[in-house]
Amino acid sequence: SDVCSSDLSITLPLGARCLGATLESLAWHGMGVRLVQLRRHQGHAAPLNDDTRLEEGDTLVLSGKPEALAIATEKVLKG
Repeated sequence: SDVCSSDLSITLPLGARCLGATLESLAWHGMGVRLVQLRRHQGHAAPLNDDTRLEEGDTLVLSGKPEALAIATEKVLKG
């Protein structure tokens, strides 16, 4: 695996730009990150299907280089 990559968890607040978006529509690979896990606010893992929609309180676990993670965080939270 890439030595320079790291993991980052982002919990989606009310008003995050990506709420209701499908996982496929966020184009993770285009940002240079990989979605490792999606946990619902109740704590259980959700399937990483293209049509899974993001909800308030979801926690995304992303893997990638720090610069890519910063870009992905900005897109997810602010659009």
